[in-house]
Amino acid sequence: LTGTGTTALTSTLTVAPSSLTFGAVTLGSTARQTVILTATGTAAVTINSATIAGTGFTVSGATFPVVLNPSQTLTLTVQFAPTADGAATATLTLDNNSTNNPTPAITLTGTGTTA
Repeated sequence: LTGTGTTALTSTLTVAPSSLTFGAVTLGSTARQTVILTATGTAAVTINSATIAGTGFTVSGATFPVVLNPSQTLTLTVQFAPTADGAATATLTLDNNSTNNPTPAITLTGTGTTA
């Protein structure tokens, strides 16, 4: 009998930070922050989409789907452009095929203020 041992491949996605706080942003202005995605496993991670549930927030920096090989990073830019006075909250969800974190959710908060 003969055989070859193999190591199970794992696709791991690390997301930092897990939340973004924009503070007070004047109506008509835009604030920007970044989210860094890192493939830290032994196999590539495919990020299928980045969607935001909530108003006043947008995400840019990639055209999906995106494949990250082990140790590769991707920086996304999240923008907050308030459309009304008051607190705003949203959630950025990253649909991917990682074994540890297939739908991480990043909490987004900010406050719209008049000049």
